[in-house]
Amino acid sequence: MPFNLKTKLSEVKGIGAAKQKILKKLGIQTIEDLIYYFPRAFENRGNILSISQLKKIGKGCIKSHVKLIHQRRSYKKRIFLTEAIVSDGKDSLKVIWFNQPFLKRALENKQVYLSGQINSDPSYGIALINPVWEIVKKTPPIHTQGLVPIYPLTEGISQKQIRSLIWLTLSKIPSLKDWLPEEIKKQYGLIDLKKALSQIHFPKNVKELEQAKQRLKFDELFLLALSNKIIKKKIKEKSAPIIKFQEQITKNFVQSLKFNLTSSQKRESWKILKEMEKGKPMNRLIIGDVGSGKTVVALIAALNCLANGYQVVYMAPTEILAQQFFDRAKQYLKKVTKKNICLLSKNNYLFNNKKIKTKRTLVNYIKQGKADLIVGTHSLISQKNPLTFKNLGLIIIDEQHRFGVEQRAKLVTKEKKDFLPHFLSLSATPIPRTLALTLYGDIDISYISELPAGRKAVITKAFKEDEKEKAFELIAQRLKNKELVFIVCPLINPSSKLEIRSVKEEYENIKKRFSEYKVAILHGKVKSEEKIKTIKDFKRGKINILVTSSLIEVGIDIPKATTMLVENAERFGLAQLYQLRGRIGRNKKQAYCFLFYKNVGNAEQRIQAFLKAKTGIEIAEKDLLLRGPGELFGYAQSGKSVKFKLIDFKETELIEQTRKIANLFLKKHQDIKKFPLLWNKIKEYLK
Repeated sequence: MPFNLKTKLSEVKGIGAAKQKILKKLGIQTIEDLIYYFPRAFENRGNILSISQLKKIGKGCIKSHVKLIHQRRSYKKRIFLTEAIVSDGKDSLKVIWFNQPFLKRALENKQVYLSGQINSDPSYGIALINPVWEIVKKTPPIHTQGLVPIYPLTEGISQKQIRSLIWLTLSKIPSLKDWLPEEIKKQYGLIDLKKALSQIHFPKNVKELEQAKQRLKFDELFLLALSNKIIKKKIKEKSAPIIKFQEQITKNFVQSLKFNLTSSQKRESWKILKEMEKGKPMNRLIIGDVGSGKTVVALIAALNCLANGYQVVYMAPTEILAQQFFDRAKQYLKKVTKKNICLLSKNNYLFNNKKIKTKRTLVNYIKQGKADLIVGTHSLISQKNPLTFKNLGLIIIDEQHRFGVEQRAKLVTKEKKDFLPHFLSLSATPIPRTLALTLYGDIDISYISELPAGRKAVITKAFKEDEKEKAFELIAQRLKNKELVFIVCPLINPSSKLEIRSVKEEYENIKKRFSEYKVAILHGKVKSEEKIKTIKDFKRGKINILVTSSLIEVGIDIPKATTMLVENAERFGLAQLYQLRGRIGRNKKQAYCFLFYKNVGNAEQRIQAFLKAKTGIEIAEKDLLLRGPGELFGYAQSGKSVKFKLIDFKETELIEQTRKIANLFLKKHQDIKKFPLLWNKIKEYLK
């Protein structure tokens, strides 16, 4: 029976329930999942050699006939030996396999391909030891000769099994309907989809592999670019609240601040205010260096919405950050407005300064319009008691990349179908411009580049493990000056396998070393209320040293903290180190960051790059080159979100070129529905 892409593996003869369970662990449940499960590497097993050539070269693949085969138990090592004599008609060779007794029945008197290495052993003589084998069929060999695909696996499945499964599947699929328009393929020299999928798994040579990669990389980027453009266009077709600029209240707010706005803050705030006046949904991402003042820009936007009589939602990635924003919003806004602010997180419900017993009460306040600024975490989009707003005008999401597209949609879709609130997202993760335009092409992007006046650059020093005393002397000096200290570790619990500092063991060490000071511990497993209390006590100076995990990486604002020591800095990405360092140097005092690292892999190179880089974007670009994107930009969000299989984000030229091609295509063909296969693919992608 021929398959189609949506055929489930349960419908494929020969794939039993046990194998389906194993494949599911790899994310493979349909035929489409299987053929898009690309190799992680290729092993070049060369062309087919004669036995005499193999004897000279020592390694390679032969096509031969199994003349004799028997098995015996080795009394020395108590293992099964399967021994065979194979011939290609001109020469013969001894072959040995260990612990594979089934091979006698499988290979007896068969024509086989064998790939492996000849060894000379006193016990066995000159023989081909443990070669990969494959019975000769009418089809070309897929396990033993040429470029052989190597896949990421899990327990219970072998390379041969998954290779055979993919080969069988590709041969059973009828000609795939290629959704990429012919004009694009011709203009940019791209091969057909079916050919690309065959060649990405079983290329005859490197050229075929490159052709397949070129086509499939293009597919990923082209679909993303088109989808972003279509989303952007659809958003602009909808209506949004007209938020008129409230000049006097905005001036009062800016004058009430204890600092002057930077030119970046003024410029981007004005852009936002003008955009919200148009009656079309604003959809904007603010990317700013750590400590550049994105929150104040968000508050200016929120204040104008509130002054126009609309509600505002602010969603933070953690309870600590939600609480911090709630406290800051109360402090800043109470001087200029009497609007009500509520906090709705997992176990914390506040209305202005009042603690509310149940979530239901707050949900009703929001529905009735009594709550004007609603601050919270994922609780805002929970399935139980979903929020209904009276007149939502603006959604602000802090750390954009920490929330999946579906999570954002849960907030937006609560509004009328053709009427959307404005949308503003913030990110301190430095993202190179080309990458930002690719990943967030549906969103207008603002960059806030300057730091507030008077801030000094953090002095960063890297130490080897045996130089720790120097750092502790400097920390002792800071503590005498009543300054606060962060100590960051990559693990929470001690590990006997890894020689890496953990929060719990470092906490005990630091308590002994600095016994005259108050030391506290913080990590992801601490209860929410305790986390919030610890951060507040640290901020007030009741705690002098905070030993913590990377939990404090994003957004924590402790102005009195001037010193940070990062243990096992080699375990963090450069962008992560940059975020961590951003927790200090948030006042006019000189701040210090000490990095302790082990020189493993390219740690030295990465740490030196971090020390030399002057801006967040520079660091992000270095991290991209040295480490690849990984989770760096948070794009691998949830199981349902987009996952790139082939794209290497270091290929900025390809990314930029594909984005331009997509833009040109949409300009030329404004009605994309004229290409039904492409339109269906985009709709499927957008789901």
